[in-house]
Amino acid sequence: MIAKVDVGKGPVSAAITPDGRYAYTAGQQDVSVVDLTHNKVTDTVSFSGNPALVRFSPDGRQAHVAGNTDLEGGLVTVVDTAARTVSANIGVEGGPLSDLVVSADGRSLYTVNTGGGLARIDAQRGRLAGRVQLPTGNHNALALSRNERTAYVTSSSLRADVDPAKVDILAVDLARKRVTAKIPVDHGGISGLEMAPDGRRIYASHFPQEQGVPNIVSVIDPAAGSVTGTVSVQGRSTGLALAPDGRRIYVLNESGILQVVDTTSGKAIASTTVGRETTGMAVSPDGRRAYVTDEGEEQLVVVAID
Repeated sequence: MIAKVDVGKGPVSAAITPDGRYAYTAGQQDVSVVDLTHNKVTDTVSFSGNPALVRFSPDGRQAHVAGNTDLEGGLVTVVDTAARTVSANIGVEGGPLSDLVVSADGRSLYTVNTGGGLARIDAQRGRLAGRVQLPTGNHNALALSRNERTAYVTSSSLRADVDPAKVDILAVDLARKRVTAKIPVDHGGISGLEMAPDGRRIYASHFPQEQGVPNIVSVIDPAAGSVTGTVSVQGRSTGLALAPDGRRIYVLNESGILQVVDTTSGKAIASTTVGRETTGMAVSPDGRRAYVTDEGEEQLVVVAID
């Protein structure tokens, strides 16, 4: 462990600027800006709603903050990272936003929620640009194919009489705006999705509703449309990140344990306790450090993982 930085109230997630110099942590009605050279908060951006996660444009000039308004509507807020001020607010109907992905060219944002399905936002114009209505259900996580023609969205039933372990990953054709395939992943709620750099695998972390269920990361072949393997991990997962080269995945659990998994062998090769109520994680651009939000301690924990 390298450092612990006190940040704003209730930090639930973190993101690292493309140049690796700053971390942004999303908390209760604000985003804290952390200088990673000196490991201290240098600025705070306030919001009218509740920010949940942050994603940066490829050039680092904008931070896109997803969350909800006080009335529980979905909201994407655009922050100018030079001025550290809000430059746009984009409403997304259908409830609080649960994930957000930025296209490789930075022109489009994709986000999901329960009521509104999958939405595309024009990042340059700062407005909603399209929507794909998805089957009714919880949509918690999102990933894009490497050619950005397909979005993969988790979907689980809202009905109490349906087995909560039954989860599908929906393959959505973004040009035709429709679901083209369903990949069943029967192992409890999915808490995160990560696409491998070569696009041949999707990693899915799980947070099963029932205790006693084996804790795993599912490995999915999107071309075959099936789960092809699993990785055993400790505890129910609250965070998932992939090293830039795809050789390792990092899994955070609700007990504050960070685990490192070798993607070639499918084995956990290291673990360390980093907090007590850990909720989110980001990895540095060089893959050498992890940044974990500890909601209970209201801290950003910096961990060496090389």
